[in-house]
Amino acid sequence: MTIIELLSWDAFGSGWFWALLLLQLLVNSSRVIGIPVDMLRTCDIDQIGPILKWRITRLVKLVEGLHVLVISVISSAMCGILVLGFWYQIEVFAALCLLVLPEIAILRLGYRTAIKLRHDQVIV
Repeated sequence: MTIIELLSWDAFGSGWFWALLLLQLLVNSSRVIGIPVDMLRTCDIDQIGPILKWRITRLVKLVEGLHVLVISVISSAMCGILVLGFWYQIEVFAALCLLVLPEIAILRLGYRTAIKLRHDQVIV
């Protein structure tokens, strides 16, 4: 297989989609709210408390700092990608949608978790 065949626009048959999907899986499965899972498994809250508090504050500021214009542009782009990928069946856009939508869902779940942890005042 040559480099040109590997980077072809046939998204699901090429290596770039599967490599990006594997990379996405590895990165997202090793961290919770940006903190490595093995660090969270230690039961010493004094050790991870400041890091967790910093990550929660950073994530909440990131999401709350997004303006309506940015959210509308992202939503419009995702709707366009969804329509091009699944209605018009353009394979590249379907692959792009399957790569981006989980990231948006993970950001939303991480934000909700950060808000819950901040509200419950788990970290002083």
